[in-house]
Amino acid sequence: MRAVDMVDDAGYTPVEAVDAEEAVAILESRSDIALLLTDIQMPGSMDGLKLGNIEIPADSRFFGKPLEAQEMIAEMQSMIGHA
Repeated sequence: MRAVDMVDDAGYTPVEAVDAEEAVAILESRSDIALLLTDIQMPGSMDGLKLGNIEIPADSRFFGKPLEAQEMIAEMQSMIGHA
């Protein structure tokens, strides 16, 4: 199951970017983004760690693949509340 589908299944509205540069543009143009979910390895000139900022927040979560949908949904709800 794709991560964007998990976000949708959790009741949130996913906003998908094809690479880090597009994600930065989205984050700079919107103030309603509550959670950033990214791969570490991704296309473009920036990886997921740089996108999320080198200073990784203390409440960050790392998940191995394959992603478990129920675990991801529970973590999203824990971090930003129920949709």
